Amino acid sequence: VDARESVSMVYFSSDHGESLFDEPSYFYGHGASTITKEQVHVPAFVWYSSLYEVSNSDLVVNLRANMDKRLSADNTFYTFAQLASVDFPQFVDSLSFADKNFKEPAERKAIVDYVTVSAEFK
Repeated sequence: VDARESVSMVYFSSDHGESLFDEPSYFYGHGASTITKEQVHVPAFVWYSSLYEVSNSDLVVNLRANMDKRLSADNTFYTFAQLASVDFPQFVDSLSFADKNFKEPAERKAIVDYVTVSAEFK
């Protein structure tokens, strides 16, 4: 069955980025003691079929409204659950960027050498 002819969606987000000879240090890789913006600014995307959009127009409107907001890995579980229509009592709407009540995280954290470091990466 062609995914475009079904109610379907794909959610993707990586757990980290990579430095690939980015200025000014031209460092490459990840996991070094120096965190670069490229390592912590990771993409997330959602693809959905036209039938998914018709069936879930409110979620699609919210995704589009929130697409330029900052996210955290903490948002993945709640967003994916909502996109997949999985309901559970502990659902927190403000953590799903598919929800009209989504709130950007006030703080995001990176883990370096197994120590959590608070950092503001804009």
